[in-house]
Amino acid sequence: MESLHSVIASMEKGKFLASLDIQDAYRHIPIFPSHQRFLRFAVQEQHFQIVALPFGLATAPRVFTKDSVRQCHCSGIHQPIGGNPQHGSHERGLSDSDENCKRFMERCMPEAFKKLLTSSAVHKWGTEIHEGIYNMLMLLVDLVAERIKQDPIPTGLLGVLTMAFNPDNEYHFKNRMKMCQKNWADVFGEGNTYAVSPPSALQKEPHGWLVDLVNRFGELGGLTAIQTKLNSEQIELAEVSALVQPLGVCAEYLNSSTVQTMLDRVIHNMIKYVQNVEEKDLKDKRLVSIPELLSAIKLLCMRFQPDLVNVVDDLRLDILLRMLKSPHFSAKMNSLKEVTKLIEDSTLSKSVKNAIDTDRLLDWLVENSVLSIALEGNIDQAQYCDRIKGNH
Repeated sequence: MESLHSVIASMEKGKFLASLDIQDAYRHIPIFPSHQRFLRFAVQEQHFQIVALPFGLATAPRVFTKDSVRQCHCSGIHQPIGGNPQHGSHERGLSDSDENCKRFMERCMPEAFKKLLTSSAVHKWGTEIHEGIYNMLMLLVDLVAERIKQDPIPTGLLGVLTMAFNPDNEYHFKNRMKMCQKNWADVFGEGNTYAVSPPSALQKEPHGWLVDLVNRFGELGGLTAIQTKLNSEQIELAEVSALVQPLGVCAEYLNSSTVQTMLDRVIHNMIKYVQNVEEKDLKDKRLVSIPELLSAIKLLCMRFQPDLVNVVDDLRLDILLRMLKSPHFSAKMNSLKEVTKLIEDSTLSKSVKNAIDTDRLLDWLVENSVLSIALEGNIDQAQYCDRIKGNH
């Protein structure tokens, strides 16, 4: 079984170690059905049969370790434990064909990066830990950049990438004064990088590590792959939203001279798409992604098309009102939830960059009798309607 000694011995130059605490770790390993009968016990004349790997079983540590190593290998993590590093899952298609690999990428990876990037504990960690997370983020970027070139579009991984590109999360805030670790002008040519730190004259934080991540993604063809996917005629709305959100959150660090043409097309196409949504489409569950899409589009407009910011805000409010008036209950509820979120964001407008102006939102609520519509539609959920009442 792998041990600390074998792990250290297998480390190579440029590699790093990370640990991940998993609650009730053994419980994630199921017992083969025909073997469960060997793990029976009785308490007060009641018989029980264990169906997941139990704590206390002599072989449990070895079983868990072997299974964890196998799952890490299939997920594309270059992990030295247990022998030869494996090629990334994107090269073999295991990320979609292997259930264990899918579970690792869809459940473990998002949760792990969420803790690394958004936990308040970030501010207590030392320099070496932050540098280790930086290296892990680079591996994530490598993985997404390759995986996105294939079908289906990895919406889950793109969600993790959105977290990684968000300059407002705890990790990037902590490291906001870091400079780039690589001279990207040597890679792309002067002025042709995908991301840049703000000019020093603006007195803004450089966010060099974030700029590194975006440029690495561009270097590996990730941004070109996003553009290709967005031009596909068969793409779903949720996929469009997932593709645009990573660009939206880091919009203020994107280099306009490099990405403006691509993003102008994306902005106009997405606005046109939402404008053409018909009443019959409002019952489609996929429309839940529209508010998220428009939120990302507004961030892009604020950076590249400021004249369209009000157009996007009008669209955000218009689509919510149409959903609220829809006869479909799910559309009504989704609209009410989003209206509540807009109200909360407007009260935090200094920290929520794409929030709608409070006065404008208040006027819209009153002029369109949003609360009355909600009450008439029998969707007066207290946690939502109370918020609207407080703003009338």
